[in-house]
Amino acid sequence: MHVQFNSIKFKNILSYSNQFTTLKFDSGLNLIKAANGSGKSTILDALAFVLFGKPYRNIKLAKLVNRINEKNLIVEVDFDIGCDNYVITRGYCPAMFKLKKNNEDLNVLSAKKLNQEEIDKMLRY
Repeated sequence: MHVQFNSIKFKNILSYSNQFTTLKFDSGLNLIKAANGSGKSTILDALAFVLFGKPYRNIKLAKLVNRINEKNLIVEVDFDIGCDNYVITRGYCPAMFKLKKNNEDLNVLSAKKLNQEEIDKMLRY
């Protein structure tokens, strides 16, 4: 099964501010190149957080939240699997989880109770 990421947007994660940063992906291979300390690994943390509810790196979830704002960490990822489009939005401080399939909300449990197996079932992964 092929997953095509279309975009990811995030705010209040590590060094990123209260304004949304959006990255759009082309089909095929995408490369992110930047200087050390510019936030490349944070993009991986954001992707892991929105999909799996935890950082990519071995750090505590609470450490992902921007230290200046200390709240409203939000990550949204838009991707396609086959002919279906999905948008997952996950937040922390406060906790939030939303899942849309083809622009319709899917009925899900709260972000704290939803586990990865349930997400995989919803996505038919």
